[in-house]
Amino acid sequence: MITRKSFNTALGLLIKDDQAHNIAGYVSLDYRLSPYPSHPASPSSPDDKSRNVQHPEHLNDVLGALSFLGSNAGEEVDLKGGGAIRLPDTSSITAGRYVLCGHSCGATLAMQTTAVLSAGHSAIEPPVALSGMEGIYDIPALVATHTHPAYREFVTAAFGQNEETWVTASQLVGELEKWRGNVLLVQSSSDELVDVQQTDSMIEKLVVQGFTRTSTISTGNEGKQVWKSVIDCLHDEVWEKGTELAKAIRVVTDKAWISPAKH
Repeated sequence: MITRKSFNTALGLLIKDDQAHNIAGYVSLDYRLSPYPSHPASPSSPDDKSRNVQHPEHLNDVLGALSFLGSNAGEEVDLKGGGAIRLPDTSSITAGRYVLCGHSCGATLAMQTTAVLSAGHSAIEPPVALSGMEGIYDIPALVATHTHPAYREFVTAAFGQNEETWVTASQLVGELEKWRGNVLLVQSSSDELVDVQQTDSMIEKLVVQGFTRTSTISTGNEGKQVWKSVIDCLHDEVWEKGTELAKAIRVVTDKAWISPAKH
């Protein structure tokens, strides 16, 4: 199962970079999952509160985590399992000096989070840039394209039986008209789970909202640019190998990408 600890492989590559001095720190977030009792390797239990929620609770968890990090920067916080940990200086999150990077459903949440924050529904400012990797941006299209029952099963578990909710959740993904940041969308040509049309349709949605397609980001750009990057790996290899995830983070944390910093 992919958890916050799955980031460790990519993190090991990132902390060796010369670029690291541009970055104050890395945070990998967990959020509560929807029920999946038929999972072949790790079926969920009805008693597990961390695996029995529906939309919008996943989104609320991410928003809550950002608020927590911004409010408790540098402070010592208690851990649920006992003990305590001192947080690094994450105060820049409140001011919007951070980037979001998400994979698969995490890419969905990165887009939704940015949309909510750019609409002014939180004291936290939206990120200066974001990356979505092999993301799910159009939920009804995902179910329509993939006839295997597992797709409808996990979508229903996450968003309920009402397909109007699927539409509403998908619309929120693309509500970035007010946001001035840059977007990197990464899609593997060998992804066996999420089709390239998800990324291509997301780009079209962003273009309608004033984004410009680009293949490079120059220092001094005005923001609202979207760059598609094609990679070659299986869906979960983004985490397992860490190479492409580290590359995406290097791109969106480059000074040229975050220079607009306007919302």
